[in-house]
Amino acid sequence: MVAILLHLYYQDLWYEFKSKIIPLLDENVHLYITIHEETEYTNDMRSFAKKVFTVKNKGMDFGPFIYSWDKIKDIEYDYVLKLHSKKSESSIKNMGKDFGTMWRKDLVDSIIKTKEHFYSIIELLKKSPEIYMVGSEKWFISENKETMDNEFRLRCLHSIQKLLKMVNSHEHGSFFGGSIFLVTTDYLKKLFGDCNLVSLYEEFEDYYSSYGETLAHGFERVIGYGVTKNNGKFYQL
Repeated sequence: MVAILLHLYYQDLWYEFKSKIIPLLDENVHLYITIHEETEYTNDMRSFAKKVFTVKNKGMDFGPFIYSWDKIKDIEYDYVLKLHSKKSESSIKNMGKDFGTMWRKDLVDSIIKTKEHFYSIIELLKKSPEIYMVGSEKWFISENKETMDNEFRLRCLHSIQKLLKMVNSHEHGSFFGGSIFLVTTDYLKKLFGDCNLVSLYEEFEDYYSSYGETLAHGFERVIGYGVTKNNGKFYQL
């Protein structure tokens, strides 16, 4: 079974995500949504989601991800699809007004461009248990690439080191930039181990930063670093 964990800070993107997600939903694929406030979109979300959680605006998309995973981790899901309403508004000044939309669609379409594409990935994962995480090849940050261009990582070092005390991950490695990916629940259980997820969620900052020093920026990396630490592999599309 698959749990889709969608965080919608920008709820005006609900219909964009809805068009991609609804064709996937059935008795084995369930949708969970996190929002930080109720809006005119909320009732429609509830028509399709197993649960809509209203959470504190903490940790950008990773605080809500930790919150949702804690709520569903004891359900017998095999895979989790992490999605969020990425706009990258802080990058528009330097990268152009369409940059955020392009990045989001690259990440989302790599996994759920069509229903057939999504289920082909699930079939691959069933046959290849060594693959723990799937995402966009274009936005995959390899260990070598991050080593060569590490200014942003250096800003994350404090948050990375703090997280490494809580989860089973390396201090360096690869990850999917933009943090939209499909991951196995076996991996998440190995990564988090006996970590207190409620306490971890509360650790996330309640402010946004584009500079990389927050726990959310650190977790974007650490959740990827842990793949090889836990004897897994990435698959890039």
